[in-house]
Formats: sequence, structure tokens, C-alpha cells
Amino acid sequence: MMRKMKCLAALLALCLLSGLIPAATMEEVTIDDGIADSLNVIIDGETAPDIEALTDDGIALQPEVIDLSGFDPALEDSVEGNDALAPNVDVGDTLVHIVKPVDGAKVDTGNLEIWLTWTNPGGTARDMAAKLLPTTIQLIQGGSVIAEQSIASGNITFTAEGAHYLDVTLSGPGEYIVRAQTPGGSGYSQVTVEAVGAEVTPTPKPSPEPIVTVDENGFGVDQTGVLRQYDGDATDIVIPQSVNAIGEFVFDGKTVNSLTTHSGVKRILDSAFYQCAPLDNVTLAEGLEFIDAVAFYNSGIKTLNLLEGVTTIWDGAFSHCAQLESVSIPASMKRMGTSVFCHTEKLKTVKFAKDCKIGTIDKETFNTCPALENVNIPDSVKTLGRFAFSNCTALKSLALPDGLTTISDYAFENCTGLKELVIPASVGIIELHAFEGCSNLTLIVEAGSFAEQYARDIANIPYKTISAPTPTPTSKPTAASDKVSLSKCKATVKDQTYTGKPLKPEITVKYGAKALKKDTDYTVTYKDNKAVGTATAILTGQGGYTGTKKVAFKILPPKVVLTNLKAGTKSLTAAWKKGKAATGYQLQYALKKSFSGAKSVEIKKAKTVSTTVKGLKTGKTYYVRVRVYRAVGKNTYYSAWSNVRSVKVK
Repeated sequence: MMRKMKCLAALLALCLLSGLIPAATMEEVTIDDGIADSLNVIIDGETAPDIEALTDDGIALQPEVIDLSGFDPALEDSVEGNDALAPNVDVGDTLVHIVKPVDGAKVDTGNLEIWLTWTNPGGTARDMAAKLLPTTIQLIQGGSVIAEQSIASGNITFTAEGAHYLDVTLSGPGEYIVRAQTPGGSGYSQVTVEAVGAEVTPTPKPSPEPIVTVDENGFGVDQTGVLRQYDGDATDIVIPQSVNAIGEFVFDGKTVNSLTTHSGVKRILDSAFYQCAPLDNVTLAEGLEFIDAVAFYNSGIKTLNLLEGVTTIWDGAFSHCAQLESVSIPASMKRMGTSVFCHTEKLKTVKFAKDCKIGTIDKETFNTCPALENVNIPDSVKTLGRFAFSNCTALKSLALPDGLTTISDYAFENCTGLKELVIPASVGIIELHAFEGCSNLTLIVEAGSFAEQYARDIANIPYKTISAPTPTPTSKPTAASDKVSLSKCKATVKDQTYTGKPLKPEITVKYGAKALKKDTDYTVTYKDNKAVGTATAILTGQGGYTGTKKVAFKILPPKVVLTNLKAGTKSLTAAWKKGKAATGYQLQYALKKSFSGAKSVEIKKAKTVSTTVKGLKTGKTYYVRVRVYRAVGKNTYYSAWSNVRSVKVK
């Protein structure tokens, strides 16, 4: 990487001397790994492809043509994973970048803060925004635009980096695409995020030019109520009533013996009390909602009793707190980040409120807490992350909640004190090294469960089996209490392929390890089970079972056959058979057979059955495949991929 950076620096210097890049622009250039990789693409001679879509008879359709021959990869978004294209508009080669959130991030539902920057070799970010407004933000789910918002000039907040923000609202959990669209062209930058389902308590939006007023006691508070600095001499800190948030690094490394907040303090931000080792007496008043990353890292706090109202603790907030012995978590807690209590070597007891709603004990939450003996995992938890309880050598027993589904790699690494651990039948994923180094452990598993298969066939761990709870169905039940509700049963069904006829797939229904029989224990009817989309199977209990249960399954378009692949000069032309139930097609091409790093082309008309991709590398072999997609309402359904063909470009 160092060799690359030197080459890039030399290249930029050469461009500056030759007048290819204006000197004013060079002051704004920051070479990070993402930009270095982008520039390296230019050095290698790669150019973005031209794509020409053809109809059945070979006549070019202009609306289907996307000409990217003028695309300059040097302007590509430096945020890893962003799919950015640069349009040519009157104000020059322009690109809007999404710099927050990063691609692939897990976020909360509610308001999501979006930060953008502008790239323009001939002007500042402020100039660019003035020329390009209104720029739009699109929110996409299931292949459909569900919201679109323009950025008005009054909403722009410029920072030293030339960024501005706006918020979009994620109404519920699921995967979303956030796309920044530049007017006057087809260019965009986009990221994909996953909303996890909790209500968000966002960090206060930073002021680009904070106006800080310092009082007689040395507390510097900005115009938004955020404590930005502390210049006083007191070691027993009482937060002033004018403060609603304790800002980043305010007390970092300072001598603070005690802290008292008031009900108006809603947030404690990143590294606020970082390395405050003498801080051992902390009183956090009711009203606190959010504790940011490493806020109390390596502080001297001994007991942590969080009051109702706290919803979020972020990464490493209380990690390396050498004196911390006990923690209580309120029912209001919805999200805990990674490594929250890692390396707290005296931590002995953690008590979660009964109705706590967190879904994950995240990565390294209790990693290297060798004194930890007592912890109750909430019933809401579905996943134990990597290294969650690694090196908790004093942990002798632990009750895993019914409903737990996933135990990740090294979750219990070196938990040598664990003798027995009951694995609920609901657990369907246990990664290979989940119990690495647990030399004294025997798993207690249900007969026929995945945990039994894991212990016996995958990890070779000692185990004991217990019988699954079984119903006692009778031909003539004497009372409703004798029956088992289908809501307690697990039902699975495979996705189906469209045939044009109603589909009635087989359904697997189990109560514990017991498999139920169709027409004996339940009957089934189907709804919306003909067209491409989401169908429903409705189970109705009979005999020893009662109630109903709905099971959804997808009906997907049939896959197509890639019939021809022809090499051209720095191009390839692919053709395929017309797909059934198609809205359009997605074609992928890559330099690797695994399709790692593949690029995609969307063909938006069902009758277009060939396309030409230009601007490829001479002498390179490309692998190509295609699939059908069908848009149904806000959702998009994809077929399986076609056969793969390869061709060496001339």
C-alpha cells in the first residue's frame, strides 16, 4: 500500500505541474485507501464500460443505451461499497457522494441521518450545491422507490469538509437502498443499509460552526446545548442545567473523581470520559437515553445502574473499566453495540431487566470478563455474536433463552468453567468454533435437533440428549387444554418456480422434534399461489392440534438460458431466451468465475434479449450470466441465475 501511495502522489504531482488539475483543487484532495484504489484503476488502464441494449432483431433502442464512456473513475466515491456513476452536466464532471451511513451498515428505524459531499474539479462544494439544487434523495425498498426527497438550499449545512445533511425516515425493519441523484444526468451514489427494528435515538446533529460560551466555572456550551469543553479545576463534576448533551472528548484524560448529571442530559457522546481512571462515583439522572462509543472507556466506575429510559449503549462504552463489578440494564434498552463491557476484569454480575428488548448480545460484549459469574440473557435475544462470552472463565452456568437462533464463532471460547449448557431446540445455527477451548463442557440437546447434529457430527463435543416436549393428541380431546396450538409449531416451505398454474408445495411442520402429518394433525389451504410474488399457506389444526398458522413462500420467475456470448474489440455481446413472467433482466459479468467483484447491467424491457457491453479489457476472459426479474408492487422477484458462459475479449 505504501508503494501505491508513493506512485499516486507522484502521479498527482505530475498532473498538477502539467496543468491537468487546477492547483485550487489539489488543496481539497485527500488520498485515502478508497481513492487510491480508484486512481489505481486508471493506472491499470481500466475504463468503465459502454452498454448498448439490442432488441430481438438487433436494432438499437436508444432509451436502453447507457453511455458511460466519459466516466472518470477518479471521481468514484471513496466510501467502500458505494455504487457511484458520474454524469456529464453543464457544470462539469460531477459526483455526489454518500459518506454517511457507510454501505452495509446496520441502523435503527426512525430518522436516518444522511451526509453528502460534492466532487467537482472546477469549484467548491458550496458552488456545486448552488448549481445543482435541487438534488434528490431516494429511499428504495424491494426494488421500488418508496420515498423521494429534495434537498432545499435552506436545509444545507456546510462543514469544513463541504458536507451537508438531511434525514430520511425508515418506517420499519428491513433492507433499504439510499440513493443520491444528481439532476441533469443519470449519475448517482448509493448505499445499502439494514434497519434492525429499534427506535433510533440519533446523535445530535453537529453544528458546522459551534458558538461556545464558557461560564465562570469553565463549562463551554454551544448554541445547541452541547457541552464542548471544560476548562475548570473541579474534580467533582456537576453538569450545568443548560447542557443537554456531553460532547466528544470533553473530559478525555482529565482528573475527574465524580460525575452527577441532571434529567435534561439526554446523551453522552463519543469518548466524553475516555481514560478518566479516577472516576469511580457516577450518578446518571433519569432522562438519559444514549451513551456513545467508548464514553467511559478505562474509567474507574465500580457500579453501573442504568435507569429506565436508556435505549442505546454504543461500542466499547464501558470497556476496560478495571474496577467495574456490577451492571444493571433497564427494560428500555433496545440496542447494545460491540465490546460494550469487554476487558472489565472484575465484572461479576450483569442483570438485564425482565422485559429488555435487545435482540443480540453483540460481538465481544463480555469478551475477557474472567470474573463474570452471573448474567441473565433476556428472552428477546436471538443471536450471540462472535466472542460474546470469550474468556469468561468463571462462568459456570448460563440459561440460554427459548427462541435463540444463532451462536456465532468463539461465542464461548475458553469458558473453561462451563460444565453443562442447555441448547434450545430453536437454535438452528452454531458456528464451528463456538465452543473452542471449552475443555469441560457437555452440551444438553434435544434429540433430533440441530444442536445434536452439531455436537455429534460437526464439532465432536460431548453431549447428552433430552426428549422433546410432545403433545398428547387424542382422537376425541376432552378439552381445549388437551390440544397444542399450531402457533407453537415450526412450519417451513421452499420457494417455488412460476409455472402458470396454482402451486401447492409440501410443508414441513414440527412440534419440537415431532413431525406433524397433513390431514391428520392439520389441513392446508393456499392463497395467491399462482402468479409471481408472495404466496401464503394457511394451516388449520385438527386432532390434537388447534388454531391456525400462516406460512409465506415466494413464487419466482423461471430462469432463462444464456444462448450466445460473442467477443468483440474491448466488448462482448450476450443473448438469451426470452423469459416467462419477466419485467426485465439483470446481466452480470466478471473477471472471476466466482463472480467476485461482478458488475451488473439492468435491461428494463422483457422483449430485449441481448445486450452489448463495451469498454472491457483486451485479452481478458469474462464470465457472464443473466437472470429474470419481475416487479410486483414494491417488491422485486428474481429467478435463479442462468448457465454461465465465458469469452476472451479481443
